[in-house]
Amino acid sequence: MKKIVVGLTGGIASGKSEAAKIFASLGAYIIDADVVSRKVTEPGSEGEKVLIREFPFAFENGIFNRRALREYVFNDDSQLAKLNALTHGLILEEISRQIRDIADGFILVVVPLLFETGFDKTMDCVVCVTSELSVRIARLKTRDNINDSLASQMIANQLSDKEREEKADYIIHNDGDFETLRRAVSDVYEKIIDKE
Repeated sequence: MKKIVVGLTGGIASGKSEAAKIFASLGAYIIDADVVSRKVTEPGSEGEKVLIREFPFAFENGIFNRRALREYVFNDDSQLAKLNALTHGLILEEISRQIRDIADGFILVVVPLLFETGFDKTMDCVVCVTSELSVRIARLKTRDNINDSLASQMIANQLSDKEREEKADYIIHNDGDFETLRRAVSDVYEKIIDKE
């Protein structure tokens, strides 16, 4: 199979990670922006130096506290924009490098802010995972042990599902059980392979 670069996006707690696992089981290479984000801000990295300089309170005894930084920026749009401006370039550069290093095959790039960063323009096609707002809030509260207010704020700071759906090539609705999601992902995978 020739190289196919597919973007996977969706709102926070929509089920992107579960969908990505299913794509991986079908043979896709996975590049996850959240994993890359940790790599480019790991101890000693240029990203960590930038964060220490701009958000020193997010470090306790030299250890980066992602949760403290997240809670801070999601309550202040200007600080969120500042964080994104500082880190997105580093993240996208590393993702691009990883894509170049893979010779061929189905490459799935999981990027929550795919459209917001303009990185969708580098993809062959885009898959969007959506889920009902109430389901996402419940998942987020359970996953991150946060309250309704912060969960709602985190969701509100992203594009709506409707905006993503209008821009995506394929849409996967994730409001059912795992088997329903598995069938939906397999169907999209086959459609992309057949099209290419």
